[in-house]
Amino acid sequence: MHFLRSAVLVLACAAMTLPAAANPTADMVAMSRAYASAKSWHADLHTSDGKTMKIDAVMPDKFHETIGPMEVIFLGTAGYVKQGSTWMKLPMEIPAMRRAISMANPSGNYDPSKQTDYTISYVGAETVNGVAASHYRITSKSGKQQPVDMWVGANHLPARIIAQGDRGQVTIDYSQWNAVPDITAPI
Repeated sequence: MHFLRSAVLVLACAAMTLPAAANPTADMVAMSRAYASAKSWHADLHTSDGKTMKIDAVMPDKFHETIGPMEVIFLGTAGYVKQGSTWMKLPMEIPAMRRAISMANPSGNYDPSKQTDYTISYVGAETVNGVAASHYRITSKSGKQQPVDMWVGANHLPARIIAQGDRGQVTIDYSQWNAVPDITAPI
């Protein structure tokens, strides 16, 4: 009898430590809201053909992008470019915020207002770059878009996105949520 009580107690404790069943749609809505309220973030983008890009973002309109040996800073509509060791201010205004956000915006891959356009499935619990995350697959019901895999970590913030596009696969790893230092003019 003592063994039976011990086994029941062990099973009850194990059940309490297991993650709750995921609600994929609600989790994606929570992710979109958490992303929209983030003050800053860092993203590392990698393409299947070996190209890389780093983006630091301080909301609402400060971005520092590193693309190979070139760096670009956007502050509102002002832009700065660095090649080699020299910074140069761009002579024209640039709609920086729309450009940078569209490149690494997880909300762009899933629009909560169009929930019926997608099937969202929970793949499982995984670890991404040391962060515990829930893995989801978002599939367009029309079949016109390739599936997107998304890992959502702590506080409903994205940890990774893998998407297949016309030019190959893109992987975006997120970090430094609300911890990126301010971005200022380099000159």
